[in-house]
Amino acid sequence: MHALIVVDLDKVNGIRLSAITDEVAMLALAQTAAFDACQPVVGIANLTAPCDAALKADALSSSDQAYLHALYAIDPNDSLTQQRSKIAYEMKKSLGAR
Repeated sequence: MHALIVVDLDKVNGIRLSAITDEVAMLALAQTAAFDACQPVVGIANLTAPCDAALKADALSSSDQAYLHALYAIDPNDSLTQQRSKIAYEMKKSLGAR
């Protein structure tokens, strides 16, 4: 398989290259359009989204890692509702939430 990822240089002007590469990796691995909007947790996916600076990470955060781990642990045959519940559960478990 191949993937082509295009980065708008005007949008990332002034952002460290390592942060841009982490965001691109997250977007490629997650393959979702959900990152077009601000996420409610500190994460690299918020780097170029219209978010408050406090929610923008400059590297993969623990929330990002928990999300990717949970995303790749779900059963693709489950319903969307089941998948969302499983992702939330796995993230809480990974992040130590009770």
